[in-house]
Amino acid sequence: MNERLKNAKIKDIAVTNLIYYDSVKEEFLKQFCYRNRISYLPAADRKSVYKLNHSGFTPISLSQDYCLAPDEHLFDLNTVKKFEKIDENEIKFLVDKGSIIGVVHIVDYNNEFVAVEIYRSFHRFENALRSLLMKNGLSNEDLISWVKINRDAEMFNSNEGFYWSDKYKRLMPLDPIKLSKVEKQRSMVYPFQTFYFSDLLEYALDINLLDRNIFITKSLYELRNFMAHNRHFIAMAESDEGQLIYNFNHLKNFVKNINTFFSASEELERLLNNNIKTSDSILIF
Repeated sequence: MNERLKNAKIKDIAVTNLIYYDSVKEEFLKQFCYRNRISYLPAADRKSVYKLNHSGFTPISLSQDYCLAPDEHLFDLNTVKKFEKIDENEIKFLVDKGSIIGVVHIVDYNNEFVAVEIYRSFHRFENALRSLLMKNGLSNEDLISWVKINRDAEMFNSNEGFYWSDKYKRLMPLDPIKLSKVEKQRSMVYPFQTFYFSDLLEYALDINLLDRNIFITKSLYELRNFMAHNRHFIAMAESDEGQLIYNFNHLKNFVKNINTFFSASEELERLLNNNIKTSDSILIF
């Protein structure tokens, strides 16, 4: 488990190099706020804020609805709900001892720190999954046999498509030269290194090595695909008027997925640390 990621705080993604309201730069700041679809800027005293309206910026007191504490947990659902309060498109102000020390927006969840730590965590997660399969006496051949059984069932029920048939052909090509190449590649690395993550996870679930209530495939696949393809966790688009548009539902889904990942990681770690082999309770094909 990546404790640094799980225990990440709002301050880890906040912007601390603040842009303050300045009457001399008012026109520039108006365009900045319009472009980023925000209405508030901190005052230079770090105690109050300026709100942009039709007539320009107006000084106002800082409402608690727009405040977050620096140490609030990044992936806590209660933290996410605070972004949704009033207007999820607005920035929130990090306030410590009555002073504004930073600002944060939902788009800051796309922070490099988050992306890098998720990548590291998934790398460990996949290695742990392979280790668990090996710990239970399973091999490449066991997984291939499982795919073959599903392929045979699919062929018997001809209306089920070619999902398993295509998967089996990828693992065991009909062409002898291609098959030799694939088998050589498998022999040169540790067991399960040449299989897709989805194959490993579905196999472990199907033989009852993992609990489907904890290892929720949809959430794990979504999170991994975003990470693997270097996609933003919080989507942004640009309107015809040049304003950025943010998708708050993406944030809620992202936080749900990452909490599923945390639970799955903890359970996988528990299984690996369990000295009693669990192979007596799994289904071997």
